[in-house]
Amino acid sequence: MRTYFFMSVCSVLTCFGLYAKEKVVLKIASIAPARSIWETELKKLSAEWSEITGGLVSMKFYDMSSLGGEREGIRKLKSSRPGQAAPLDGAVFSCLGLSELAPDSGIYTLSVPFLIQNEKDLERVLHELREDLDRPFRAAGFRVITWTNAGWLSFYTRAPYASLGQLKKQTIALSSLDSSVLGTCFRICGFDIKDAPNARLAPLLKAGSIDGFLSVHLFTWATGFYRYISYALDTKICPAVIGMLISDGSWARIPSRYHDAMLQAATRVRQRLANNLETLDRECSNNIQKAGVSIVHLTPQEIQEWRTEFAADVKRIQARLPGMLNMTLYEKIKHLLYSAQR
Repeated sequence: MRTYFFMSVCSVLTCFGLYAKEKVVLKIASIAPARSIWETELKKLSAEWSEITGGLVSMKFYDMSSLGGEREGIRKLKSSRPGQAAPLDGAVFSCLGLSELAPDSGIYTLSVPFLIQNEKDLERVLHELREDLDRPFRAAGFRVITWTNAGWLSFYTRAPYASLGQLKKQTIALSSLDSSVLGTCFRICGFDIKDAPNARLAPLLKAGSIDGFLSVHLFTWATGFYRYISYALDTKICPAVIGMLISDGSWARIPSRYHDAMLQAATRVRQRLANNLETLDRECSNNIQKAGVSIVHLTPQEIQEWRTEFAADVKRIQARLPGMLNMTLYEKIKHLLYSAQR
């Protein structure tokens, strides 16, 4: 009897040990371009998580566009049948995906032109207001692993302009963002916006069907689209914020004793990206200029005029698209950054 009892206990302990050591492979869809610094940092994070957990946790990344885009990525985060695991454990989304995942997040508030004007301001917002940013996604059943920036949106045009009013008269395409929501916001601000997929951008520029596009320096340089423009605005309009999330169910598969160290590793990724982005942004701007594109610099007075006009547009956006912007978050950001400047 004692022998039987001893063997039973050993069997239970052995099974428990095998279960505890079962590896967790997190399937993550990502918008990060291949061979970009964002893809590199995600792979580094996977290696760090593996080291932190003694090889228990790793990540397998999938190209979001190959899966069908961010809307399809959201669908794959949900189980198709009760009791069945979802195809994906998490994702790296742009504001488009984040907004659709948690419509009440008002995440586009971070994209209000000239609200956040540099990496230092953005880092302060992401750190100080992290709870406000994370809350809607926790309510939707997701753990936000980290926030970061894909670059600074700016205007790239074929023709010159001497004022914001003249720029608004040019037909501007939204490239790489594929976001009709953001396009609608800019239309409310008075811009002539044309929604255009990436594959159509070059032909439209060549044909003169559009006068320019809204994007980031890295995208403009890496895709070669700088060949079809003559002017690049070297002013940070707003950050292209991205977020990495993992479903609560998948996060719970990882022993809680590792969670803090894993999140700290993700914070280091955000900080490294912020440090590298300024350098990369400047390199791409210099390369674009060397290729013959004229760089447009706004004077401090012009920046203030643009900021004032865009601030007035916020009220129009809120009236036309209620809930698109989180006005509480908007006021908190203004107060935080104004206080920081003081």
